[in-house]
Amino acid sequence: ASLAIGIHPNNLSTLALWLDATDSSTITQTANVVSQWSDKSGGNYHATQSTADRQPTVESNSIDGKTTILFDGSDSLGASTRLGLGANPALTVFVVCNIFTDNNTDDRIFHIGGSSNSLSVGAGSQGWSWRYDGGNELYGSVSHGNDYLLAYTRPSAGNFASAKMFINGTEQTRASGGNDTGSPTSTDANFKIGSNYNGGGNFINGYIGEII
Repeated sequence: ASLAIGIHPNNLSTLALWLDATDSSTITQTANVVSQWSDKSGGNYHATQSTADRQPTVESNSIDGKTTILFDGSDSLGASTRLGLGANPALTVFVVCNIFTDNNTDDRIFHIGGSSNSLSVGAGSQGWSWRYDGGNELYGSVSHGNDYLLAYTRPSAGNFASAKMFINGTEQTRASGGNDTGSPTSTDANFKIGSNYNGGGNFINGYIGEII
């Protein structure tokens, strides 16, 4: 079963990605430095990093005593794929994480697409957020050092304001938004964990245990 959703993710009919740090067989590492986090969804959308100073590390006994991947504020993983998704899909992202500090106003946990009108979920000093690189939806502030189960969800063909966010099962009140009537249009074949679209900024500093 999954720490994030309490059932086996392979029971989900539309599973596009499953990264599970508790499964050591999915992590390619040397001395705990990670070069690949393999996808368990069956789609083979493995997240990789070949640049040594951008590689995260394996951390045991972290979230709920389980193994996670530590992104230290300069790390990212990713692949040249959209996970089979269109520009404006129905999308739900589950994340098990613990954020240590804010690196920026906008720190990306998961990003799909290019540099404009894309789809991202994250944290940062402006709070938990959906980010679109052309709009945003902001929720409450991030309390650092706490273990979280996050769920970010949006409908197919929705605008930016149609997104929702849940923390530990509770829907969060939207604090503000930008360009609410806009919608994602990027079709770039790209996803990132822990950073923006090109792996060069908006880094998170914290543990990620699972992404579905």
